[in-house]
Amino acid sequence: MKKRKRSIWLAFVFFAAIIYLFHVKGLRFYLVPSDSMAPTLMKSDYIAGFRANRSDLRRGDIVVFTSGYKGDYYVKRVIGLPGETLAIINGYVYTNGKMLEEPYVMQRGQENLGPIRIPKDRVFIMGDNRTNSFDSRWLGPVATSLIATRVRFIYNPISRMGPVR
Repeated sequence: MKKRKRSIWLAFVFFAAIIYLFHVKGLRFYLVPSDSMAPTLMKSDYIAGFRANRSDLRRGDIVVFTSGYKGDYYVKRVIGLPGETLAIINGYVYTNGKMLEEPYVMQRGQENLGPIRIPKDRVFIMGDNRTNSFDSRWLGPVATSLIATRVRFIYNPISRMGPVR
């Protein structure tokens, strides 16, 4: 009888935790749609994260945002924050005149952009695979209201399972 009560209690705790994660924290799941975040995320990786607190976004966060069209979403990294001045010179990103250290970028293009000032309530996003990413270099700064999720971990394939850095 005690084992049955314990099993019921554990099942209750498990389902309560799941409900908490989905409802309160906004746990969300996605399939990476392209190679634009390689090598950090690969096309067809399954990722998960929590609803984004838009006022708490930080440089380096990997986010999922919608395009405004039904079902379309992108996975990119936050590079520039509201109010910052951003420039790209020979593929290297500068914010407020200081070059960003970006160890996650394996291949850079040779493009130049800016300087531009990132408006309030917008962020500048880029893919880690700079030569194969449709991002703020073409879209312009993205409204924070379009950011749905801050990515936290890869859950499939199992060989890549773990936190996203």
